[in-house]
Amino acid sequence: MKPEIIISAELAEPANTIEQPARNTEFTPEIAAALFEHRLAEAEQLQPFISLKFFYSLKEKIVREQAAARKLLKIEENKQEILDNYSFILNPAYFEQRLLS
Repeated sequence: MKPEIIISAELAEPANTIEQPARNTEFTPEIAAALFEHRLAEAEQLQPFISLKFFYSLKEKIVREQAAARKLLKIEENKQEILDNYSFILNPAYFEQRLLS
């Protein structure tokens, strides 16, 4: 039996790390809908191989997660709308106007 040789981090050749440009990772309603449609389609493909009870519980779980994602996206959207209404308060010109008058 051959002994295993572990190469230390100092002696190991550096891995080729290629800088990849940052992708847009924003979670939008369109991305969420596509993601959950894909998950439901995959669950449909698994149906012949799993029990009906597991299939329906899996489908219910995906639907619950979809509802939770919609709710979170709606909360974030509403939060941004509210912040947009009050952004004028953070404008320095607003404070200058209030202090000068």
